[in-house]
Amino acid sequence: MIGHELGVTLHQIFVGARRARHQFITVEHLLLALLDNPSAVEVLRACACPIEDLRSSLQDFVSAHTPVMSQSSEIDSLPTLGFHRVIQRAQMHVQPRSSRQTEVTGADVLVAIFGEKDSHAAYYLHQQGVTRLDLTTCISRGIASAQGEGGAESPGEQDRKGEEWLDRLIEQQRDSEIGPLIAQAVAQARQARQEFVTVEHLLLALLDSASVAQVLRACACNIEDLRKGLQGFVSDRSPVLPPGSQAHTQPTLGFMLVVQRAVMTLVARGASNGQEEVTGVQMLQAIFGESDSQAVYCLHQQGVMWPDVSKVIGPGGIGKFEQVSSHSRQHQHPLQCVMEEA
Repeated sequence: MIGHELGVTLHQIFVGARRARHQFITVEHLLLALLDNPSAVEVLRACACPIEDLRSSLQDFVSAHTPVMSQSSEIDSLPTLGFHRVIQRAQMHVQPRSSRQTEVTGADVLVAIFGEKDSHAAYYLHQQGVTRLDLTTCISRGIASAQGEGGAESPGEQDRKGEEWLDRLIEQQRDSEIGPLIAQAVAQARQARQEFVTVEHLLLALLDSASVAQVLRACACNIEDLRKGLQGFVSDRSPVLPPGSQAHTQPTLGFMLVVQRAVMTLVARGASNGQEEVTGVQMLQAIFGESDSQAVYCLHQQGVMWPDVSKVIGPGGIGKFEQVSSHSRQHQHPLQCVMEEA
């Protein structure tokens, strides 16, 4: 069943297309309208999507590529097959969750748009760093307006919880190797009044870790070029909080997933080798799980791939790597040579 909020959005699409005398109502019309749909906007913001940039791209595309009917034409604007498929896909997506949610929301439609892989709507979402996995994770965790027992939280409550999560994380990791690095990433985003602290902020901070730098050099990575690429992306593509806004910098879903992935690695391996803290190298490994992120793109651009990092660390995992690193420092051997000897 189409929810009231989504019904209003669909009505606005048809009215707008008819007013503009567009011959077709496309998936791009649909995504453009969803940028004013509360549940869709909520989940896009959680994915750190620059909504106004996305809006501008869609408006330009719709204006340039949608056939316009003559004033004398009596033919009504028609939804494309792709438009119909997206709505049907969203309805089918909700059915398995019917015990919790009975209405299709704008967030569900966003997920369904990714089924139209050849559409410009899906292309523009990917261009802004939004993936289907990000959206579905947000919805399943109740970040978007899926109906849970407690109802949806207000933006103010989510803002407060995001800030508290970051502060708790910094406090918990204060005495660990990654504690100062996480604090550095968060401080950079907050000082620049950026709306989100992202995976890119985190990778940028990790470049100041000696162990991470050692692994990257062993992978023949030009660290300064990587740093410049990340700095440029963070500076140019991070949404900035409006002047006078009382909102605070929030962690993106990708940032949270990287931290959780690193912690789970520690839980899985730590007991066997006595490790008690997440390391910078484990955090670097966890970043590769965000395969659609700009951070991973920048690593790939420098020729650093997941298999390379795993090979450098070796079958013994992080404990073996630290042992080899220590040996390398003591004997002033290049890391690669020492690892070959080991």
